[in-house]
Amino acid sequence: MRSGLALGALHRAALKATGPGSAALRRTVALVDGRAESPIETCLRLLALPLAVVDLQVPIAGVGRVDMLLDGWLVLEADGFEHHSTRAHYRVDRRRANALAEQGFVLVRFSYEDIVHRPDYVVATIRLVLTRRNHDRRQATH
Repeated sequence: MRSGLALGALHRAALKATGPGSAALRRTVALVDGRAESPIETCLRLLALPLAVVDLQVPIAGVGRVDMLLDGWLVLEADGFEHHSTRAHYRVDRRRANALAEQGFVLVRFSYEDIVHRPDYVVATIRLVLTRRNHDRRQATH
């Protein structure tokens, strides 16, 4: 998608597909979203989709765009080493994390290695954070 393929063209091609695998192709194409800025963000989104409402590339005042926002409060960031490996990036990442906390967001960051090689850990972590927040809210209302 980021290299210029039109989403409409992809959907039309999937609808025209016939034969073995065509139904799986259509299910896969339905998951395509061109807003991801890297393949690793796409992998993280696909892990998070069954767990919550996922919004991509959400602008947050004082922070900038975040990779993903789940259920309006949980920020997920997919951190590849090449974009987070300098001292300047390190400082920016800390400032952004603090700005998110100041506004009441929860931030969870995953490395490339976590997302690709430990997807069960990623899913379990997201599920635990979502469950804990929902449990805390229920406790507060009782």
